[in-house]
Amino acid sequence: MRMLPILVIDDSASVIRLFSHLLQLTTHSARGVVHASSLEEALDHLPRGKFHLVFLDNRLPPHSTYHEPLRQVAELTDAPIILFTGSELDEICDGELPEAFAGYFPKHKLTKEFLEDFLAGYEDRS
Repeated sequence: MRMLPILVIDDSASVIRLFSHLLQLTTHSARGVVHASSLEEALDHLPRGKFHLVFLDNRLPPHSTYHEPLRQVAELTDAPIILFTGSELDEICDGELPEAFAGYFPKHKLTKEFLEDFLAGYEDRS
């Protein structure tokens, strides 16, 4: 059975490298990571493949909020979309969250153990 990859959309190459490295250390390493450093690049990947999860930077230039990128990504995937954020949820949430929003992942908690536990909650989607 083919394991669906994880799509990481973040304009920071160092965040993407760290995420990929930590994923390789977890039991989810067979999933693989597809990187996108811009919304446009992510939108190119989405029609071509299915993804297990999508991690979306909540401040993806040139957008100042997550609303438009989240809407556009949600139109092209049925995978849960996780906001990848440097802030706490109450700092980024300015009202009702869209249906596509499945959770948030604070960048400052990005460790192998946290990633392993976080992904375990989504494992039954394969």
